[in-house]
Amino acid sequence: MELTYQVAILIIIGTLISEYECVPFVEKDIRDFGAEGDGVSWDHYAFNAAAAYFNARGGNGKLTISPGCYMVGKQIRGTPGQTGAWVGYTVMDFSNLQNFTITGVGMPKIK
Repeated sequence: MELTYQVAILIIIGTLISEYECVPFVEKDIRDFGAEGDGVSWDHYAFNAAAAYFNARGGNGKLTISPGCYMVGKQIRGTPGQTGAWVGYTVMDFSNLQNFTITGVGMPKIK
């Protein structure tokens, strides 16, 4: 019986290692997701797409925000009648990522 348990443990460890190795490390720029960075275009969806991409793969990569001025976010009116009831849109929502970094190059501006 002990040999059966050892084989099962080796199979589980091998599966975990092979699943991790199947997701290669990638480097992406925010412009790969459609961002313009021209200070005029609304780049919000590109930032959302970048987050969705890295969430789907569990991280294992690097996102670079290259030089430019990125227009993101939006405020909408919340509950009518409440003072200061403005609600903002989330720009990037990450969860359960491993081995992931975001880096800015050349002082990008995010407005």
